[in-house]
Amino acid sequence: MTSQHPHTLPDGWEIKRLGEVCIKILDGTHFSPQSKDGKFLYITSKNIRDDGLDLNDVVFISEKEHNDIYRRCPVVYGDVLLTKDGASTGASCMNTLREPFSLLSSVALLRGVPDKLTNYFLLNLIKSPHGQTEIKNAISGQAITRITLEKIKKFKFPLPPLPEQRRIAAVLGTWDRAIEQHTDLLKALRIRHRALTHCLLTGKARLPGYAGEWQHVEFSEVFDRVNRRNSEGNTNVLTISAQQGLVGQGRYFNKNIASENVANYFLLHRGEFAYNKSYSAGYPMGAIKRLDQYDKGILSPLYICFRLRNEADYEASFFTHFFEAGCLNQALGEIAQEGARNHGLLNVGVSDFFGLKLIAPTVDEQRAIAHVLDASLVEIRQHESKLAALREQKRGLMQCLLTGRLRVPEAAVA
Repeated sequence: MTSQHPHTLPDGWEIKRLGEVCIKILDGTHFSPQSKDGKFLYITSKNIRDDGLDLNDVVFISEKEHNDIYRRCPVVYGDVLLTKDGASTGASCMNTLREPFSLLSSVALLRGVPDKLTNYFLLNLIKSPHGQTEIKNAISGQAITRITLEKIKKFKFPLPPLPEQRRIAAVLGTWDRAIEQHTDLLKALRIRHRALTHCLLTGKARLPGYAGEWQHVEFSEVFDRVNRRNSEGNTNVLTISAQQGLVGQGRYFNKNIASENVANYFLLHRGEFAYNKSYSAGYPMGAIKRLDQYDKGILSPLYICFRLRNEADYEASFFTHFFEAGCLNQALGEIAQEGARNHGLLNVGVSDFFGLKLIAPTVDEQRAIAHVLDASLVEIRQHESKLAALREQKRGLMQCLLTGRLRVPEAAVA
C-alpha cells in the first residue's frame, strides 16, 4: 500500500453524489399494512443493524399488501439498506436474504450503478467516518430523527474507479470476516454464559464434588440493610446502569442530576449492594448491582442498600451473579404492588424486600459457582475487547482507503 497526500484525490478518483452513482434510492411504504399473519416478510428500521439484518422480531404481511409495496420498492439480494427514520437512524447493512420482502418507509434501499459503484463499496462508504458525518449533518428532528431521500441523494463521496473499489473492498472484507467470526463467537459465549448461569444458580446442574441440599433462607439472614447517611460530605453520586453497574452520575449522564443537599443520601462502600426499584429493559423487577468501581459513593434514598452479614457463610460474587440473572424476579413480583407503580417505580417496601426467600448452597459451592461464572465473564470481556479493536482497526483503514490517502496496488490483491 502507498500513501497519498490527504488534501488531493488520486488520479481517476472523483467526488460524486450518491444520486449520480446509484441506480436506485428508494424507501418503503408510507402506510402500515393491516395484516400481521401473512407469509411475506415486512422489514422495518428495528430490523436493520450495523452487523446485519435482525429477524428476531419480524412481521409477516399478506401477499396482496406485499405485492403493492414491493412493486414500488423491489429489494433484491445485495442491496444496501439504510434506516432513515427513528431511533436507529443511520444504521446500515447489506440485504443477505434471497427471498423478496417489503420495506417500511423508515428504511431506504440503495443500489449502485453496476459499472460505477459496487454495493459493498457503497455500504463501506456509508459506514465510514465521512459517511457517518454526512448522515449526522443530514439528520433533522429532535424527538423523532429522520433523513429524507433527497438528502441521501446529495451525500458526497470520493469515488475511485471500479477496479480500485474492488481492491479496497477485498482489504476491508478481510476485517469484515474477522469481525463476523468474533461476533459469532461472542454470541456463542453469551449463550453459554446464560445457560451456565441458569443451571448453576438454580441447582439444576451441579459442579463435580457438590451434592448437598441447598438451604432456604430469608434475605435478612444473609444481608443487613445499609442506611448510613452521607455525614462525611461525599460527592460521588451514583446511579445504576444496566451495562456499567453502579457508576458515577457525572460519567453516565455527563452531568450531575442529584439534589443540591446530599447529606440525606445513603453512603455505600465498595462491595455493598443497591437495589433500584425502577424497571427497565432487561430488568422487569428493577436492578441490583454491587459497588465495584469506587471505594465509596452516595445514592438517593429511593434505593434499597444492603451488604453481606457474614462473609464466612456467604460469597458476595455468587449473589452478584444471582441478582444479575434475575433469580429474585419472581419473588419481587409477588411483593411489588402493581397498582402502585409511579413513573416506572416499583412499590417494594423495605420490610417486604428483606423478607424475601432465597435458596443457596454451602459457601464452598457458592465460591465454586462464582469462580466458574466469573471466568466465563472474563472470557466474554476479552472477546468484546478484541471485537472492539477489530472494529477500530477497520474504521482507521476506511478513513485512509476510502479517501485515497492510502492506495491498494494491483499486486496486493490476488
